[in-house]
Amino acid sequence: MELNKHTKEFILSYLLWLGVLFGLFYLNTNPLAVFLNELQRSWLLDSLRYFLGDIVRDIYIYSCENFRIRITYACNGLIPYYLFLASIFAYPSTWKLRFFWAILGYFAIFVVNLLRLLFVTQMTKSGGENFWWSHDIVGNLMLMVVGLGLFFSFIRISDKILSKKDVV
Repeated sequence: MELNKHTKEFILSYLLWLGVLFGLFYLNTNPLAVFLNELQRSWLLDSLRYFLGDIVRDIYIYSCENFRIRITYACNGLIPYYLFLASIFAYPSTWKLRFFWAILGYFAIFVVNLLRLLFVTQMTKSGGENFWWSHDIVGNLMLMVVGLGLFFSFIRISDKILSKKDVV
């Protein structure tokens, strides 16, 4: 199966954007990335404290007496956000529309990530035996579905707007 020119350009652009976003803003290779990861984790932990109260201490959620969940950088929601961001940056559209969807996507992914961690906390109230499926399967599936849904919605709206510009 031969990919058409536009598909090849999208894939190459997507991979380049992934490299830029993860290299500059996620991997702990520079002070900006460390700052952004810490800030995002701090916002997430503050949000979790709002809903869960004193079972959130430092970077841990103590869901029950014998189990705790550690909130690492990988839990802060930036990975699915950067995957989404790279896709809208790689797709042919206007920068105004990309900026709007970048903001919308950030808030949507943040909320879903918060709900994911609240769900995982509920599922581990009796211990860690439900952690794997609630976190790795259901929780990550929630983030994937929302990220893909946002991207496909962005494509639909972007294509409609650009096709109207071509007609005028």
